[in-house]
Amino acid sequence: MGIKLPKGISFSWIPTPWGLVATEPGEAGDRISWQAVSMEEGIFNYAVAGEGLPVLFLHGWGVSHKTYKGAIASLASLGCKVVAPALPGFGGAPKLTSQERSFRLYAEWAMRFLEAVGIGDSPVVIGHSFGGGIAIQVAHDYSSSVRSAILCNPVGGPVRCGPNGEIESMSNRPIWEWGQELGVDLLSGSSPAKVIPAVAEGAVPNLFKNLPEVLKVVSIVRHADLLEEVERASNSGVPISIIWSDRDRLVPHGAVTGLCRAAGVRSVVVEGSHTWLISEPEMFADVVLRTMVDLGIDLDLFSGSISDII
Repeated sequence: MGIKLPKGISFSWIPTPWGLVATEPGEAGDRISWQAVSMEEGIFNYAVAGEGLPVLFLHGWGVSHKTYKGAIASLASLGCKVVAPALPGFGGAPKLTSQERSFRLYAEWAMRFLEAVGIGDSPVVIGHSFGGGIAIQVAHDYSSSVRSAILCNPVGGPVRCGPNGEIESMSNRPIWEWGQELGVDLLSGSSPAKVIPAVAEGAVPNLFKNLPEVLKVVSIVRHADLLEEVERASNSGVPISIIWSDRDRLVPHGAVTGLCRAAGVRSVVVEGSHTWLISEPEMFADVVLRTMVDLGIDLDLFSGSISDII
C-alpha cells in the first residue's frame, strides 16, 4: 500500500523553488520568529514563520517545536504561515490543568492555542508521531474548523505485526522496546549528526523539567486507538493524507495501514526513519506541498510565487 517516494525523488509534475528553503539549522532558526502566548495553563512558547496558507504544526512525543526548525522553515518557504507550539508538558511548556491525559484534551488545547495567537482561518493541521494522533483528534472534534489534516508517521493504529508475523496490540509492546527502537531510529537515519542534536535540544528540557509529565503521556501513546476518529473525520469531509517512512521502527507499517483503511486513503511512503522530516526538511516540504495539491487546497492561498510556478 502506498506511493513510493525514494529520498530525493519528487512527483515530476510540480516544480518547486527550493532556492527559497533553509536547510541548515542556523539559517532555519533565523527564518523563524520565537514568540510566547498566555493561556489558561500559563505561558506557551511557539514558533511562527512565513505568510500565506495557515498551517498548525504539532510536534512529536518527548521533544519540542524547536526540534523541527528545518521543517518549519521549509514549510514557510512554500508560502505558508506556520505556527508550531510547544505542546503542554513538553519543551518546558505548562502541563494541562486536568489530571486526565487524552488526545481529546490535547486537541481542545490546540484549538484554544489557535484562537490565542489569532489564527482565524481554517488551518491545515500537520502532526508528526504523537502530534499526528492529536491532529486526528482535531480533525474529528473540529472538522468544520480544519482545512485538511496531514499525518506524518502518526500514532493511533492499535495493532502491529509481531516478531513472528502474528497480529498483536501496540499496547503490549514493552516500554523498553520503544526506547530501543528510538535509539536505532536515531542512528539509522540519513543524517544522525543533524537529527541527534535536534532531538536532544527538545528532549533534554523535558527530561529535567517535565519527566513525570512526559512519562504520563506514554500511556495514551501506547494505548492509542484512533481508528474510529480518523474514519469519522474523513467521512465528515476533512481531506486526510497519511505519510509514512519505510524504515520507521517506532510506528510500524501495520499500525499505519489500519489508519489508512479506516480513513479510506492510500499512504504516501517515503524513504527514511521515523525522524525523516527532521533530517530531510526539503523532502518533507516537497512531499507536503504535493500532498496539499492532491487534497485540492486552493493554490491562491499560498503567498509568494508558488502558485505561479505550479
